Amino acid sequence: MTLTDATENPATGHGPSPAAGRPSVRARTLLALSLAFVLVACGGGGSSGSADETAPAPAPAPVSQPTTQTIAGEAVVPVGEANCGLADMQSEITVRLSLVRAQTLSCSNMGTFSAISRPMRWNAQLYEAARVHSLDMANLAFFEHDGPGGDTPQSRVSDAGYAYATVSENLARGRIGPTGKPLDVDGVLELWKRSPPHCANLMSRRAVDVGLACVVNRSGVRYWTLVLASPVS
Repeated sequence: MTLTDATENPATGHGPSPAAGRPSVRARTLLALSLAFVLVACGGGGSSGSADETAPAPAPAPVSQPTTQTIAGEAVVPVGEANCGLADMQSEITVRLSLVRAQTLSCSNMGTFSAISRPMRWNAQLYEAARVHSLDMANLAFFEHDGPGGDTPQSRVSDAGYAYATVSENLARGRIGPTGKPLDVDGVLELWKRSPPHCANLMSRRAVDVGLACVVNRSGVRYWTLVLASPVS
């Protein structure tokens, strides 16, 4: 397992895990996929006035702020949805992930996966599990599959009310994606396709439902959580 610190832009993948009570091998891979960070410094120049200055500098004009909510700590998310302000993220991930899976894809040492014609289904419970974890990572400044409180991908999915047969999780973090644009749905999918364990998660035939969440912190870093699962039949 390769562990990277919070100074890089890694993507991490948590492989499919069977339901509790079944024999399983839980493979966890933390991989660093370096992206180009764009560091924007907001320079505030101090000024020292002479003794004969009589008038203070005019107050800056008020700036209109987007409607956001702050959930403890550093996370800033649009009210009601953890989507990093991206419109139609729900439909984007279901359509674009289905298109990825609809073609044969080589995941390097994880093998070559044949095309899957079945489209992915958005699931609100998996979205809730993803939302909780992205918020925690952004607020608490960590980047792991297991939370500081001991929660796991499987426990978050169960807590959200989804009775799973299998569950896997991909993570990504960063400002700028591989195309030079702010890290968006296309960007994270491209990152995960380039990383064999994440690629294998995307192409798993067992996965039928998907939830995706993105939360941005005050530094502009986006924390992505993708949850793929199949329900108990």
